[in-house]
Amino acid sequence: MGLWMVLLFSNLLIPGLLILFGWMFRAHAPKKINLAFGYRTKRSMRNEDTWQFAQAEFGKLAWRWGLAELIPALLGMLLVRGRGEAAISAVGGGLCGVLCIPIGIIIWQVERALKRAFDDNGQRVAP
Repeated sequence: MGLWMVLLFSNLLIPGLLILFGWMFRAHAPKKINLAFGYRTKRSMRNEDTWQFAQAEFGKLAWRWGLAELIPALLGMLLVRGRGEAAISAVGGGLCGVLCIPIGIIIWQVERALKRAFDDNGQRVAP
């Protein structure tokens, strides 16, 4: 039961953090470009406009993906509750890997949105 609890916590931590960061970046995004906290990429840090756009976009996407992952993470672990350590480890570890995939998707989506909204110099593109 101990291994199951650890993996349940680990697998709920991923969507939980996405939801938390999604809420934070939607409600309390970093206002100024900085090197410590925020969605920081070369494209997002070009100027204040790209920075604010990227923080809002990341917050929206992290929130949505976190909510979308929450139920599958919980259900996946409930399916192996009470089974042997091998089954719990295999499902829990595999689920953890799968739950990390949306982090890369979020980065790709934010960068794509930045590229569509701004040119290479950070100036807004006319719609």
